[in-house]
Amino acid sequence: GMVEKKNTKKLASLKRNSSLRLSRRKSEMKSTTKNSNGLKVALIIVNRKHGTNWDSKYSGFKSDGDLMKDMLSSYDEVVEEENVSDIDLVVKDFCDKYKNNKVDHLHFHYSGLGVENSMMEIDPYGYSKMDTEKTFVEITPTCNCLVNCSGDLYTVDALKKELYKCNSAWLTITLDCCRKRGFGGGKSELLSVRENQILSVSASDPYLDDQKNVAVIQGTHNCCKDQSFTKELYEVYKNENGEIPILEIVRKVNQSWRVRGIHQICKHQIIEIGNNWQSYMWPASDHIGHQMSSGSSKTDIMDDMNKMMEDVLKRME
Repeated sequence: GMVEKKNTKKLASLKRNSSLRLSRRKSEMKSTTKNSNGLKVALIIVNRKHGTNWDSKYSGFKSDGDLMKDMLSSYDEVVEEENVSDIDLVVKDFCDKYKNNKVDHLHFHYSGLGVENSMMEIDPYGYSKMDTEKTFVEITPTCNCLVNCSGDLYTVDALKKELYKCNSAWLTITLDCCRKRGFGGGKSELLSVRENQILSVSASDPYLDDQKNVAVIQGTHNCCKDQSFTKELYEVYKNENGEIPILEIVRKVNQSWRVRGIHQICKHQIIEIGNNWQSYMWPASDHIGHQMSSGSSKTDIMDDMNKMMEDVLKRME
């Protein structure tokens, strides 16, 4: 009698507390959506042609573009450009179109040739002289670069700074690049410099605040049209029912490659401050929250809680 009444009261109290915690957690999840009534837009660039020749190694890039469009099908607008000779111009035009709109999610994807450029190309005749020292003019940029179809390089840092101008709440970038080291012409002189692949963070950097809402994920592989980063990401995307915690993408894609015996790897560059990316589900569904397993619902969750509480009460008897 008395024990049963006490246990009933305890169970009722536990249920009320659980309901309050569930309600509080849902409120917290809603607060992280950042008023998700803004636009979700994306720009996809696929460069299959470099110079005057078409290379069979790059033929798989076209299907990569199609797979990325499928993954971004929930977006309001997805723009795809192929065989771009001036990536900088295309990105600027895209950003000009949306910079005065409210953009919640902006995604940029590139499939094509990439360079981790550790060679600085200089003009041997273009220099200034002070005393006995010469200051040469840099022709090609160093660090992580995308390659225009014209052969010119476009740095990832320049790309990010241009995309910042859209003032999106979240900016995600996927780079599926066939990698080469060093780049330059035959008439100029080349100087080897220390690689600087990560955008430096300085207190005086005007883009410092923007960087905390930017995630860059890139494949670091050799050209292989059947084993690209985009294709492996698409397989993970399907297995995860169309939503992947962004902080788990690299781990899941690399594991998927390893299970299949493929020697490729991807990495990410994300600045974490507290839990700023903890609840972000890529590719930006209508809610930003922790992913539920397939078929789960509020009723299922409450049933599981009730079973757990009953087990606790039994151990208390």
